[in-house]
Amino acid sequence: MHHIYNDEEMLRRLRQPPSIGSFAALKYFKKLLAERERELILQAIAAGWRGWDVAILLGVSRQAVQQRWKRLTRDDDQD
Repeated sequence: MHHIYNDEEMLRRLRQPPSIGSFAALKYFKKLLAERERELILQAIAAGWRGWDVAILLGVSRQAVQQRWKRLTRDDDQD
């Protein structure tokens, strides 16, 4: 039987002791966060934000944001 879990269920699983369910929830949220980070970086740069501003808000170096931007735009070109 296939189950579709909502965010609340995944948060419950994440709070459990180590288990298949808790690691699955961790993976779920990491993917969700990565997707949202991608959207935010692309939108911010398109709106004219400087890489330095994005870097400060993400707590990373400007070079890290530039590398992500290059990777994200390269991935978009391949779609």
